[in-house]
Amino acid sequence: MVSLLDIGPLTEEVEVNGVPLTVKGLSARHLFTLFSEAPQIRRMIEERKDSTPQELMMTLAPSIVGRIVAMATGLPQNAEVEERVLDMSPDDLLNILEAVQRLSFRNGIGPFVDRMTSLIQMSRQDSKPSSNSTTKSPARSSASLQMDTPGLMHGLTRRVN
Repeated sequence: MVSLLDIGPLTEEVEVNGVPLTVKGLSARHLFTLFSEAPQIRRMIEERKDSTPQELMMTLAPSIVGRIVAMATGLPQNAEVEERVLDMSPDDLLNILEAVQRLSFRNGIGPFVDRMTSLIQMSRQDSKPSSNSTTKSPARSSASLQMDTPGLMHGLTRRVN
């Protein structure tokens, strides 16, 4: 039987200036870090209406791409790496980002964003009391419900097989 401990992180080699660079997919930990460090990502996902995932990424690109590449290359929160990413050739940067997307979002970033949006909306609905309900709950009672069910007789009885 295989456990989570038997599964290693997926990686891919991406050539940058003729040198192979190992890229890993983003983990749940990475995404939680991105959401907490860059709340604009979460806000944009929550508020997105008709914007495509590509439009979302283009809006976030300047502030977030360096962080994503640093995380995917094993050097999260490394300011030097994040800065160097912004000076890379667009072709090399896209090759890295495409590998990150393939490794992180098996079905593509669009379906992931759709699922995240749905999850956020569901959690908001669960936390709001429903104002359009027409059913009223009965008043609380301290009385307990007693029932006689077959096999459970109250009082002193002997069981007969």
